[in-house]
Amino acid sequence: MQQIKSVTLQSVDYFSEVLSTKTKKATKNEIQYKILNFLSEKGNNVFVDIYNETFSDKKFEEALTILNI
Repeated sequence: MQQIKSVTLQSVDYFSEVLSTKTKKATKNEIQYKILNFLSEKGNNVFVDIYNETFSDKKFEEALTILNI
């Protein structure tokens, strides 16, 4: 996956799709909701960092923990 520079609906959709395949704890829609809450609390730059780190280092479990899933 290519790194992103800003938050887009496509990046949120893709991230939630991938994370939903990595866990049985939440559906894609539930993960999207968590991501949107995270964005409102932490901001776009933090999300971009987490997104890029997750895909570059394959830290899916860490991303799920950070997003409180």
